[in-house]
Amino acid sequence: MISFEIIDNVFQISVLLICFMASAILAAKYKKQIYIALSGVYGSFMIGTLFYCLHLIIIGGTPHISYCAEISWLASFLFMMQIILQRAESRHKSFSWKAAACAILVMCSSLYNEMLGPSLIFVIAFTAVSGISVFVSVRTIEVNRKNGEAVSCLDYFIPGIICLDMILYFVSSFYSDYTHFNLYFAVDILITVSLGMMLIFYIREERHAG
Repeated sequence: MISFEIIDNVFQISVLLICFMASAILAAKYKKQIYIALSGVYGSFMIGTLFYCLHLIIIGGTPHISYCAEISWLASFLFMMQIILQRAESRHKSFSWKAAACAILVMCSSLYNEMLGPSLIFVIAFTAVSGISVFVSVRTIEVNRKNGEAVSCLDYFIPGIICLDMILYFVSSFYSDYTHFNLYFAVDILITVSLGMMLIFYIREERHAG
């Protein structure tokens, strides 16, 4: 019987591969930074998941410290942070206590869950990246609302994916059997779908922008 963990990883790799190819084609066609960054998000995430999945299939167990996967996943979130900073306009430099509170909450959660751990370097790196990403996203949403501008759902996507990833790590502590479908896989599938939908919404936004 094939472990559901392998099925879940193969599904994620397939979705990320399709999104990577689509964003790479769009980057080559339109020469836009946003699509280059998106191809980096999908390509990096896919490589990390591919290594993890191959380890499961070949070695037959979960890698305890998989530096290849961790570096790839961290690179993906760095590309996400680049997208967030790119979308944030230069006038959004004012400090926000609400944004800071959200960022601190996310950073504390990252440290508690040891995101991308157990290596302390990766935990600290992800904590910093997630904190900056959430702070800039929340601050941008606040400023847009204050100025009466429309708030794009895209401004919620990456912070949402970061939070879902933290929920995934938290949920994983309650399960030891990954051969059958459970809440862990439900959250992971939701992350995969969210990543795929992010590209679709970016394409729609670019078309509306002309």
